Amino acid sequence: MFRSLDNDSDGFVNEGLDVSEGSDDFKSSGPSSFSDRSNETKIHITRSKYNQESLFREMVYRKEPSKSFIKRKVEQINKEAIQQSILDAFPIISWLRTYSKDDFTGDLVSGCTVAIMQIPQGMGYALLANLPPVVGIYMAFFPVLLYVIFGTSRHNAVGTFAVVSIMVGKSVITYSSDYSSSDLARNAGYTSTEVATLLCFLVGMIQLIMYISRMGVLSFLLSECLVSGFTTGAAIHVFTSQVKDLLGIKLQRISGTFEMIKTYTEVYNQLTNVNIAALIMSLSTIVILLINNEILKPRVSKITKIPVPIELILVVGGTFLSKYANLPEIYGIDPVGHIPLGLPEPSIPRFDLWSELLVDSIAIAFVSYSITVSMALIFGQKYKYEIGFNQEILALSVCNIFSSMFSCLPTSASLSRTVIQETAGARTQLASFVSSILILFVLLWIGPFFEVLPRCILAGVVVVAIKGMLMKISEFNHFRRKSNRDGFVWLLTFLSVVIFSIDVGLLVGICLSVLCLFFYGINSHMCVLGNVPQTDFYLDIDKFQKAIEIPNVKIVQYSGTINYATKASFRNQLCEILKINLLKEMKQKEMSIDKNGKQSIPSSSISFNHLIIDFGPLANIDSSSIKMLTDLINDFEKLNIKISISSCTTKIYEILIKNEFKFMNMLYPSIQDAVHDTLIDHFA
Repeated sequence: MFRSLDNDSDGFVNEGLDVSEGSDDFKSSGPSSFSDRSNETKIHITRSKYNQESLFREMVYRKEPSKSFIKRKVEQINKEAIQQSILDAFPIISWLRTYSKDDFTGDLVSGCTVAIMQIPQGMGYALLANLPPVVGIYMAFFPVLLYVIFGTSRHNAVGTFAVVSIMVGKSVITYSSDYSSSDLARNAGYTSTEVATLLCFLVGMIQLIMYISRMGVLSFLLSECLVSGFTTGAAIHVFTSQVKDLLGIKLQRISGTFEMIKTYTEVYNQLTNVNIAALIMSLSTIVILLINNEILKPRVSKITKIPVPIELILVVGGTFLSKYANLPEIYGIDPVGHIPLGLPEPSIPRFDLWSELLVDSIAIAFVSYSITVSMALIFGQKYKYEIGFNQEILALSVCNIFSSMFSCLPTSASLSRTVIQETAGARTQLASFVSSILILFVLLWIGPFFEVLPRCILAGVVVVAIKGMLMKISEFNHFRRKSNRDGFVWLLTFLSVVIFSIDVGLLVGICLSVLCLFFYGINSHMCVLGNVPQTDFYLDIDKFQKAIEIPNVKIVQYSGTINYATKASFRNQLCEILKINLLKEMKQKEMSIDKNGKQSIPSSSISFNHLIIDFGPLANIDSSSIKMLTDLINDFEKLNIKISISSCTTKIYEILIKNEFKFMNMLYPSIQDAVHDTLIDHFA
């Protein structure tokens, strides 16, 4: 490996690369021997030795000049960039340009199905938010139409969502004079709709700030296990919200911690009041849908691409049955209620209460965004298309700000409607456009037709729609088998959502993900390397028997990052792996020097006098860590131990230069170069 000294100025042959058959140089082999594979191709490299500075100088290193953010953006402006910016801001252009006739049938059927479902479901979710039922119909038109233009998911069905409605309902109860008897609510005189529209506007503004701040990167904290646990817990909340309609019972309004446990306790107490007719209709709806989805639908798909709009058939059929069989009067089955005709007049929200609603708005903004992105990711991965995370924030922001002027509450993707929109055959957001146009007709002309639709039928449709989400509870074992960490994140996120609330569960999940990232970031690896004889390989001596340490030299490889949180750990790891106590050794060094400045006794039992630190796997280093590294080198030099640093990437090299690292001459482009200089010094 080490060539004999030549007359070359650097002491080594400078020839470049030589590949020859059967060469005796660098004889190497597999695990057993490095000398019995003489018939294989050998690599023979001879070159000058370098340190980092001489290599960069000879290779003509060009550091890219730093530029301001504005200057970089100006330079990026060109025709293609402008076109791409327009396409990014209006995703509808992209999918319309590639739209095919084959997509239209599915979009049409899906849009009609979701439109009919939007009416009763929107009204029901409006009631969850303590708002007039018609608000849910408005939510099926205004935000949906805007999301078609700005949204990047081709399958998300936005509008009302049970979880967001529940969160809005808590604020409405607290601050609306319609429900609260507090002095604040009574003096302000806010109606429930005014509280909801102000929330909607504030949520939109918060999401706009998130978009400007490019906070879509937060979606990368939504790991697969977090999304699965979060959506499964949210699906249980949605199922719970439908239980009273499935059973045809009345429940007291419940809120606060352990809300779900209290709800099921109340359901148990009300079992004697179950409406048998409503229960039969609910079960019949569920059975029909399950038979269609599990048995008929797979067979029909082999015959035709047009899916059977079974949900639409059930909703329309249930409406006719309720109307002509007089179900509300005879059997006491609750209908969806009054649906007024016409669009609301636009009005700007009242802002007197904004400071009191700010915290609630932040929580709703993050929950609605997380739900929307989670659903978008699920179907984006299934159908192999990209989701624009920042664009999704902008889409929700535009939807909420504009819709707040038309008596709407904050919008979000709906778990159940998104699943129905996809299973009914939707290919693009044209399905949502069809849905919003049909809702417009309903608002203008035919809304009262659905007033008698039994809510128990709607509840059955919702429950079957979220069946897939509920079944994701089995994914816990899948994540646990892959990684105990992923299983832990899934379980705690799920339990936090179910036991406490949606917003608390999301916060717990994100905090767990951040903690896991931090833990794995500081969980670095360090090992001692040895040389494989007759090669330039340096391998971990604990894992490779053929790797042999070079006398008087320690080669330590570090992988990970060194920052303010890990710099102490790096120093401790290094001392531990070298089996030395720096403070003790330095104290002994001082004690061994007599009054005349001469060393009277050996100061140390350290078995090496050169230390090479391989920073090839180093990902990043910060300024405080560079100071620690400087102090560490000074400490080792006091013990007459020379330190060399090898294999720094260009990124690390530039960071060291920027922070005025004092030992740039100790940097080498490879372990080989550092070893060469070390041995030259040793034999000099």
